[in-house]
Amino acid sequence: MTRIVNSMTAFQLNIKTLYGIENSLEHVLPHMIDASVDNNLKNDFHVILKETKIHNDRLEKIFDIIDMKPVKHESEGIKGVIKDIHNIIENEPAGPIKDVMLAGAIRSLEYFEIANYLNTIEEAKNLGLDKAVKLLENTLEEERSSVKEFASIIHHDLKLVADEEVND
Repeated sequence: MTRIVNSMTAFQLNIKTLYGIENSLEHVLPHMIDASVDNNLKNDFHVILKETKIHNDRLEKIFDIIDMKPVKHESEGIKGVIKDIHNIIENEPAGPIKDVMLAGAIRSLEYFEIANYLNTIEEAKNLGLDKAVKLLENTLEEERSSVKEFASIIHHDLKLVADEEVND
């Protein structure tokens, strides 16, 4: 682990952590696409996968800005969310409730990302890394948009679950 001795090493650790988070998301999303039955959810997972690749490209540009090789730092927090996602995929039957759980899990992951991006933006501003700030802010806006989209899907799929339960 990076020893934090100043603002730059703290920033570097956060960039590595974000890079690790985005890479973890890139690996789990194809499994989520396969596990979901809601076509809107599948489509949103595809969109998130494409955006995640763009986010990784942006982070790699930031590594270039700070003259550092791209390195992933695995966050214990993200490991827990990914483990939860795998448990849902492996243990829940296909259907609207599984889709609600997958959408909720990805929304949790997105909020985790948002918090990390907000912290890293503040550090970049403090360090005067204006190009990095702009790249991070672009990603932050996409993350916020994703959260809203998943909230809509959760609401829709919960209605389907309620309808199924009434008809049972």
